[in-house]
Amino acid sequence: VDAAKIGMAGNPDTISTIAALLRQHKPAHIVLDPVLVAQSGDRLLSDESLQKMKTQLIPLASVITPNIPEAEALLDKKFNGDMEQCALDLLQTGAQSVLLKGGHLKGKTSRDVYADAENMIVLEQPRIDTRNNHGTGCTLSSALAVYLAKGMTIENACRAAKTFVTEALRHADELKIG
Repeated sequence: VDAAKIGMAGNPDTISTIAALLRQHKPAHIVLDPVLVAQSGDRLLSDESLQKMKTQLIPLASVITPNIPEAEALLDKKFNGDMEQCALDLLQTGAQSVLLKGGHLKGKTSRDVYADAENMIVLEQPRIDTRNNHGTGCTLSSALAVYLAKGMTIENACRAAKTFVTEALRHADELKIG
């Protein structure tokens, strides 16, 4: 397996099973999208599940892709507006690298920050005004896994995934849904 993407893990037993299978099969890249907080702001994982994610899944992941509310849950502190520092703090959780998604922030641009032990890259694209934006975080992490499976470096895969999602949003209102 060239890349695996992990999303909503649910409960402690599921998290342990996923971690065991990842250790057994050793995919070249693991993208962990820590789905912790619903769009409504409600927590989706228990404290026990969150701890299992921190101890069992995050250390296995090539890259974690939290949004701001998920970063707050992982760090157990409020976001202070400094995305670069937040990405560095997330590295301290044992993550090999982080793509911190800034889609929850306001402004004319959508800003994400990639960080690993040696690099920090700011990825910025124009914010697209559309009502069809549900699932963009999952799409970003899925696209990232695909680009990694195609052999891109994590940095270039992050850039390509960001562009992919921006273009999807640019054309989202062409869809006749909702």
